[in-house]
Amino acid sequence: MKVRNNMFLKFEWLLLFVIALVMLSAGATGSFAKEAKAPIDLNTASQQDLEGLKGVGAATAKKIIENRPYKSIDELSKAGLSSKKIEALKPFVMVGPASPAQPAKTETKPAKAPASPEKAATKTAPPKAPVGPIDLNTADQKTLESLPGVGPKTAKEIIKGRPYKTVDDLSKVKGMSKGKVDALKDMVTVGAPKGPQPSAPAGAPAAPAPTVPTKAAPAPKAPSGVEKQAAPMKLAPGQKVNINTASKEQLEALPGIGPVKAQAIIDGRPYNAPEDIMKVKGIKEGSFNKIKDLITVK
Repeated sequence: MKVRNNMFLKFEWLLLFVIALVMLSAGATGSFAKEAKAPIDLNTASQQDLEGLKGVGAATAKKIIENRPYKSIDELSKAGLSSKKIEALKPFVMVGPASPAQPAKTETKPAKAPASPEKAATKTAPPKAPVGPIDLNTADQKTLESLPGVGPKTAKEIIKGRPYKTVDDLSKVKGMSKGKVDALKDMVTVGAPKGPQPSAPAGAPAAPAPTVPTKAAPAPKAPSGVEKQAAPMKLAPGQKVNINTASKEQLEALPGIGPVKAQAIIDGRPYNAPEDIMKVKGIKEGSFNKIKDLITVK
């Protein structure tokens, strides 16, 4: 009786073991079935599905989509896949009926609007440089500011100091050193200052032009200050200039003596000997040698 019971128990345990094995195998088969996926259609699969294939990245997936439709798996070579990769993919892909070809999306950037002519001109046009020398007696403030080293303040001072007889007169202007004046000499000039122009009375008959002029017509008188510039004083042969009593115009008649030096000579008076003039700023031995025979202190 005991032997039968033992055998029955062994058979029962064996049966339970077999049932467990069957259940485990059934579960494994079910999970394998779940993991197995249907082949991917090369003509309809999305890029994400294609990227799920082994060895297919984002760039390859895009090429596969761009080269649709496919008639066979071997046509994957159009997308740049090697024959080895194609063979490896064959169990996982298929070729179904081609879907209507869709135009490839091409990103088109909007063309930039051409720059307006005015803006283009402002970018390429170089800054305007003054045409010809600037007249110190007639130029406006903006024109004077175009000169190198001349700002709004200095330009106003230049206008205040008008009229100028020579370019060297700029040294009298506040903020204009001798170096600055020398740098501007090729860019500026001194013309006749603006003045009121005499006009003929209304209704006056025009004077008839003479057919054969017998005498040269006298030159019209220039405004005050212009005569001195147009016809500077000249020394007569043998004439000497007394540097203790001479006027500024007489001193300017000496060679190499301009308005600035003439004023400096006047400011340095009195002089005991002609050689004392070398104490004046700007008059060295070379300048003195040019005028020593033309000056006196008596």
